[in-house]
Amino acid sequence: MKQKILEYEYKGSTITYSGYRGRVNFDNITGALQIYNIRKEDEGVYYMRVMKKTEEEYKKILNVFDPVSQPTIKIEKTETLPDSCHLKLSCKGEQKNVTYTWFDDSNQIEEGDVLERIITPKNKSTFYTCQVSNPISRKNDTVYFTPPCTLARSSGVRWIATLLVVIAPIIHTFLLT
Repeated sequence: MKQKILEYEYKGSTITYSGYRGRVNFDNITGALQIYNIRKEDEGVYYMRVMKKTEEEYKKILNVFDPVSQPTIKIEKTETLPDSCHLKLSCKGEQKNVTYTWFDDSNQIEEGDVLERIITPKNKSTFYTCQVSNPISRKNDTVYFTPPCTLARSSGVRWIATLLVVIAPIIHTFLLT
């Protein structure tokens, strides 16, 4: 269904149609049309027709994106040897048409919603982060682990670090008394 947004006559009047009143700005010098307060229902194909001696038609596609939701990493771990494991991390977000990117302590390592690694003492990382993104936003989830294959959520690592900071002075005080 094609719907008119605006009509403009050279050196004439501008008519804005319902549904777009108060949400468009037309620059009659450059021909730029800006739509404000975009809504999900504004997504679609837009056409501009210019009538001179002949009619010319131009097409633009408007995609409307919601901010991405907080992703969650699902962990599947299989012990292979005493000091190694097979790690399968799955990253899930709620939206469609998002990009999944994985990072470790060294850098970006892979794209896709699943990351598989064999963890050994030589090729270990202290964390893996999944970033879910679209053109307007991005969010991360991170899994931390200690070698060889002990995994902990980021909040768990923070909790343990805080606990150690609190307990260490207490133990030191008991040893001195």
